[in-house]
Amino acid sequence: MTIKELTAKQREEIFFQYMVKHFHKSEIKPFEIIEKLISEGKYVCYGLFNSKEDQLKGYAYFIKNEDDKILLLDYLAVLKPYRCHGIGGKFLNQMRKMFAGEYKTILAEVENPDFAYNKADSLLRKRRIQFYLKNGMSLSNVLARVSVDNYRILFMSLEEVTQEDNKILKAMDTIYQIAFPKEFYEKHIELEITNVII
Repeated sequence: MTIKELTAKQREEIFFQYMVKHFHKSEIKPFEIIEKLISEGKYVCYGLFNSKEDQLKGYAYFIKNEDDKILLLDYLAVLKPYRCHGIGGKFLNQMRKMFAGEYKTILAEVENPDFAYNKADSLLRKRRIQFYLKNGMSLSNVLARVSVDNYRILFMSLEEVTQEDNKILKAMDTIYQIAFPKEFYEKHIELEITNVII
């Protein structure tokens, strides 16, 4: 399997063919916003491909904070035919190796189980958190609200440094300011540190 940066055509195909099915409507940034962030050097999109047939197996989109060398994993998905084979974990591990030396930390948002709609949704959210923990990420005590969506923040250090919650909160705040217009950021973004336990 190989990781390649996606072309504009591939990004468009993935957005309209897959992303709209893989993520809640409230979580998906408009295609034009993603493209604008890419043109400004603030966003990057990768695909995981089968080495022989060049067949797309999954994709990962990142918001970039180049000043602090921090990435936020904005979207990560494995296409349905390839799920439950450990591909997501391999993809995450390959990206960790790819970014080591260039970036310091990868952050991720995962839907907060405390705000689940029902028991099945809560179990799904907890399973997603366990996926990231199993694959080298750690759970912080930072909580985020982006409009109607509530998240737990996870992190993966790419350097031998301790990540403290206040630094993670500050990093998330900076990334949200990069990703969203000022009016949206001021009205719809909240961050806090808590001591909740899953």
